[in-house]
Parts: sequence; C-alpha cells; structure tokens
Amino acid sequence: MEYCSQCGSELGKKDRVCKNCNTPVPGRERADKLGNCALIFAFFIPLIGLILGILAVVFGRKRGDGMLFVDGIKAIVISVVVTVVKILFVYLLQMLGVAIPFIVMTLA
Repeated sequence: MEYCSQCGSELGKKDRVCKNCNTPVPGRERADKLGNCALIFAFFIPLIGLILGILAVVFGRKRGDGMLFVDGIKAIVISVVVTVVKILFVYLLQMLGVAIPFIVMTLA
C-alpha cells in the first residue's frame, strides 16, 4: 500500500491525487494532453481529431483512465459531426450556385 508523501494518508490503487491534501501522486498523472489534443483537433481538423480520439479510447481502456476514454469518445463524435456539417454546407452552397473556393472544398 502507498502513502501520500505530503500528509501520510493511505492512497488507493488508482488515485491520482491524495484525497486528504490534494497532492498529485507521482507517476499517476492523467494523460490530459492526448484527450485535449483530440478534442481540439476534432473541431478544426476532424480527420486528425478522429485518429487521436481513437487512440485516446484505446489508451483509456488499457490504463483504466475513464476520463481519457470519455474524451476519446467525445472527440470521435465531434469529428464525425463536424465532417458531416462541412459536407452538408458545401453541398448546400453548390445547390445554391455559390462559387466555392478550392480551400473550402478540401475541408469537406
């Protein structure tokens, strides 16, 4: 059993911070960067957001990190929704006869 280095209270197996004094447990930090990157890319570059979301789901399951898993699921859903909205937007513009710049077409 491990104990907190700050206050000496007992730590659980999956605790990332001490429940008594909120001190982070070394080596158990959450993989915030992968989940955050997946969510950010999901909005702006959906394909990369989708790939990072899948990686976050896989790593979240392997590590038992529920928050990373949930962030991955969010990134996957957002990536799919943003892609569908972009495709519908380009299709609508084409139906209206609006000239679509090449850059907008490559985003969809």
